[in-house]
Amino acid sequence: MSTLERYLGRKVEIIYMDRKGAISQRDIRPLAITGDKVKAYCYAQQALRFFRSAHILAWVPQPEEEAGGRPEFYPRRKKTPGNPLLYG
Repeated sequence: MSTLERYLGRKVEIIYMDRKGAISQRDIRPLAITGDKVKAYCYAQQALRFFRSAHILAWVPQPEEEAGGRPEFYPRRKKTPGNPLLYG
């Protein structure tokens, strides 16, 4: 079990280096770790993203928000007659 696996489902601040060598700081919520990839919700992009675990240079768990427990991962969308595949 990798150290990051202990933080599945929790908000984590990471320092990440992309394929081109650019370094960024991001807030993510890791959802799954498969092989060398981390599936996570990225707060900056407001979307699911995949990160290579070898490219995560550092991480620090963040305290959970106190108001109402955990925040929602995804914005809610309403089903419409023209788009029945959206979740509600």
